[in-house]
Amino acid sequence: MTSVIRTFVLLVQAAFAAYNLYLARDSITKLGKYEETGRKLAKYSNSVQNQMNKTRDTQASGTMSVCVTISSPIASSLAPGTRHQQNTFTYHDVRY
Repeated sequence: MTSVIRTFVLLVQAAFAAYNLYLARDSITKLGKYEETGRKLAKYSNSVQNQMNKTRDTQASGTMSVCVTISSPIASSLAPGTRHQQNTFTYHDVRY
């Protein structure tokens, strides 16, 4: 029963990460539309160039984090030997 719950939790985690990856792709696509305008403005202002670089860095690091997040539950569920076994202890009467 616990393996079913564990698998369900891993699938939910993977689905959530996949949705975040979709959102990251959408954000990067929208940023690409404004890239040319940003370049024109960056010729006149260093702060625009700095902001563009920060935005690119933030999107790239967020995308990499989501990729790691999505690969972790998938690898965990497919890896051999990851099934949890219930520990059973046997107590014996010890007489001296």
